[in-house]
Amino acid sequence: MGGRTMQSVAQHSSVKMIGLCDVDAATLDAAGKEFADARRFADFREMLSKLGDEIDGVTIGTPDHMHTIQAVTALRAKKHVYLQKPLTHHVSEVRALKREAAAAGTTTQMGTQGHSGIEARMTVELIRSGAIGKVK
Repeated sequence: MGGRTMQSVAQHSSVKMIGLCDVDAATLDAAGKEFADARRFADFREMLSKLGDEIDGVTIGTPDHMHTIQAVTALRAKKHVYLQKPLTHHVSEVRALKREAAAAGTTTQMGTQGHSGIEARMTVELIRSGAIGKVK
């Protein structure tokens, strides 16, 4: 999902990909071919430290167990965060992200592509219109 998210975000006209991070060198090299001007890192902490104010936001599409630490680190660096699901593994981690985002004054979003498609919106409209009767 990290690669798909990266490609989707990069399509926006105001986005410039300046840093790429992955512990898998082959994946990082493949992304680097697509975004040749972006600097490459194997450690997200090093990327945030070295690129600092050049970064406005990050997308996180890593294995689930890394989500919280990477998001908290980015939020403490005052970066906006787009995080794939599951957001975290525990409610306490969600609360920590909420506190960090509020303290940093940043925006966060969780990837829920399936819920933003036309099919989901049409389903909601049909249910609200009463097409299947009253939902309890």
